[in-house]
Amino acid sequence: MGEMSTRGAIARQQGDGWEGVYQHFDSYPTVLGKKIWQQLHNGYNMDIERFLTESIDQHPGGWSSYPDRCYCHWEGREENDPPMTMTNRDADPLSIEWVYALAPQAKMMAIFATENVTKKPPAGVNSHHCESSRTIHLDGTEETDPESWYVHRLIKVIRLDGPEPNWDAIEEG
Repeated sequence: MGEMSTRGAIARQQGDGWEGVYQHFDSYPTVLGKKIWQQLHNGYNMDIERFLTESIDQHPGGWSSYPDRCYCHWEGREENDPPMTMTNRDADPLSIEWVYALAPQAKMMAIFATENVTKKPPAGVNSHHCESSRTIHLDGTEETDPESWYVHRLIKVIRLDGPEPNWDAIEEG
């Protein structure tokens, strides 16, 4: 199977939120979550700070496909191209479907997924608002979708120094 444009972020936990960089292809847990886990355990010997420095701070242009292709070191990148950094306050949940926020001291990784909710999120929660819509089907029946919002919902917190999680189960929610 080829790569899919399932967008995400590799991030550093910052207080109650996170800061990170864009990741374009295959950001779902069975690919990106597993790659982060493997990199931490095999390539970085659990040095989470070094992983974050090299994966985020040294790659502000973000990733096409982590860890093989970044946007900041590829030919064709313009010097004035903006960084592809984001935080929990400005990442659009409709565009960033998965977020992996690592907490080095706690040796934990929080995994967030986009969720569609029909109740307006509280003030301060970043969301993408969608107006209600009406669909008319070919058979003439009509359907109204309620007004909704997309938000990042915490779906799992994993211990990075524990056993490897079941990525399929995390992805299924």
